[in-house]
Order: sequence, then structure tokens, then C-alpha cells
Amino acid sequence: SVKMSNKDSELNMDNITHVDTDSEEFDCDNRRIPLEHLPMFQRLASVNGKINRMKRRQLINIMNNKKLNTDGEIDVLRKRLKNHYRMQALIKAKICESEATYFPYFVVIDIEATCTENNPADYKFEIIEFPAVLVDAKKRKIIDHFQAYVKPTINPKLSEFCIKLTGITQDQIDKADSFELCLERFTKWLEEHELGIKHRFSIVTDGPFDMARFLYGQCLMSEIPYPKFATKWINIRKVFRSFYFTKQVK
Repeated sequence: SVKMSNKDSELNMDNITHVDTDSEEFDCDNRRIPLEHLPMFQRLASVNGKINRMKRRQLINIMNNKKLNTDGEIDVLRKRLKNHYRMQALIKAKICESEATYFPYFVVIDIEATCTENNPADYKFEIIEFPAVLVDAKKRKIIDHFQAYVKPTINPKLSEFCIKLTGITQDQIDKADSFELCLERFTKWLEEHELGIKHRFSIVTDGPFDMARFLYGQCLMSEIPYPKFATKWINIRKVFRSFYFTKQVK
């Protein structure tokens, strides 16, 4: 069973000696968990079951004690508390080194590309704007930004649909640099902040298209190597949908 303190301010995983019958379902085979870690995940499943039955007041008391954010609806609070216990268990089991393994910096990118109202199947998207903001994850603040317009070569004239959709004018891209120069400037901007040198960071995008379609396709068309910093990224749309239990918008 799970022991609660008098003030409902703690859930102690070490006191769990068996899996409660009302715990969350746990499927070791589907999750491919090594057998030596099975007891830990079974205890986590039991803790999750207890958290699912907690009232908002109980959740907030525990989360305040652990200095966790208490904003959000009750389902959000439950998931946040479950994630906390899961991380602590992973650290204790030496599966994860520490919470410091998270990225201290995020570079949020929202690329704009050429488009038409009805893009044909073989349409080649060309980057026309490369904006980014640098976020300090610990301070939760934007500390710098990068922005550059890019001159397309295959579709040098923007469609009216593209102008209305992006807010980018023909004059802005006519005066812009090539993609090669833009990427060089962006890489230098990362280096100036010692990102990937002294500081760990991750690219963040709203969906998979910025990196997987626009940047990758542009590098192929420009015949330049795909940048190492863009081989992995965080899809914030997917993270948001998972955390807040929202459905994918079609």
C-alpha cells in the first residue's frame, strides 16, 4: 500500500511492497522493460493508481511540498505529479542520471516556405524565412532571437496565397540573402551562444515539417550538407497534445 502523511504531503514509493489491485494497468512485455526494473515500474503503477483517485486539494498539497507547478486542471496536475515520481524512480534506479539531463536551452524555430493554395504533389517548398528564439529553460525566459529572410530560386515570385498566409512580402525576399548564407549566419549565432559547445540544447518545432520537410528539402535543393544540430528535435505539438490530452487537429 501507499502511505500518506498526516498532511497529505507525500507519497512514498519505498513503502510500496506490492501492486494494489486498483493500480493502473502495467504491461511489461509491451513496454519492453528489463526484468530487473519490473518491481520499480510496478510500484510506479500503484502510485499512479493512488494519484488517479486523489482530489485536487490532496494533489496541490503534495505538489506544493515538492515545489511543483500547481497550475492547470486536475488531469494536468495528476500527470505532472506522475511524471515527477517517474523521474525520481528512474534516477534512483540509475536509468536516468539526473534531472540535469534535460536541456538547459531550447531554440524554437518556425520556418516559413513558399506555397500555393493547392500545392501539387511534386511541389518544391523553398525556405523564405528562418526565425528562431533562444529560451533559457531554467529561467523560462527568451534571451535572444534570430531572424532572416531567404531568397528562393525555384519559385522566386511569391503567390498571393503565400503572401497572405505568411505576411512576407515580395520586396522582403527580393532583398534577402541566399539560403546558404542564412544557414551560415544561423550556425554562427548558435556558436556565439556556445550552444552545442558549452551548453546542451535542443531544437523545438511546432510539428515535424520545419525540419523533416522544409530544412531537409532545402538542403537537398541547395546541395549542402544537412546540419548536425537538426538531426534531432522536439515536436512541441506532440508534447502539448500528450500532456494536455488533446486530440490531433486534422
